[in-house]
Amino acid sequence: MIQEILNRIAGQAQLSEPLQQELRALFRTFPTDCDRGVHLLRKRAGQVLVYLEDPADSVFLLLRGTVSCISPMANGAQYRYAQFAPLFFLGELEAFSACPVYRSTVVCNSACTFLLLPRETYLYWMQHDVQSLYARTCAITTNLSAQARMERERLFCTGLQRLAVHLITNGRQEPGKPTRYTLRQTLQSIADSIGSSVKTVQRGLTQLVQCGAICRERNRVCFNAEQYAMLLALVFPDEAATEESTRYPTKTESMDKGVCRHE
Repeated sequence: MIQEILNRIAGQAQLSEPLQQELRALFRTFPTDCDRGVHLLRKRAGQVLVYLEDPADSVFLLLRGTVSCISPMANGAQYRYAQFAPLFFLGELEAFSACPVYRSTVVCNSACTFLLLPRETYLYWMQHDVQSLYARTCAITTNLSAQARMERERLFCTGLQRLAVHLITNGRQEPGKPTRYTLRQTLQSIADSIGSSVKTVQRGLTQLVQCGAICRERNRVCFNAEQYAMLLALVFPDEAATEESTRYPTKTESMDKGVCRHE
């Protein structure tokens, strides 16, 4: 049955060839007697996959689209603290830790396709497939380590430094322009990600433009290699001051305000 589902996924979920290969490798050692209740699930953009405190009775493998995890803040606002893309497992941390409920709300940012595995099916798979258990343990540990490192970095950061960390972490290299980075994200989404307000984010972006560390093009934040170094220097000023081999440009030096150099 699982092979039939994988064949359907290849034909219907519109996965790229690299993702299809990764998916086949993921289920290569899946036990043949372990596919009860496994099926495809589709959600529209804006639909909620699971709610905070819902019974954690399933594990979801994201096949297409992106999702965000949301947690409520003390003031009642919703905090989007993470975004995930294929092939990410949702609910497996709750399964491994025997947590009876989901620890956050998951909402679809776009039309999404999931492979739903009942919790008992997922755990049976892990208990009878040492190779997959090791792979998932490594993936979970890597994600948790990255989250812990990010939290430590943000613990003593100013609001502007948190914004710089977010830009450095989420900026994507443009195709054909390896030294140019772009972030396409709304002000509200950035504010949710760093635990701030839209006004504070707007003020921070304006400051970064004025000191030449970024530029803004419509709904995008852009920065080149030199500006990337400036953002790093803002986050780690002590390291930048003691690094003899690297000198970061300042506001009064060669970089024009808010203008990206297209290298």
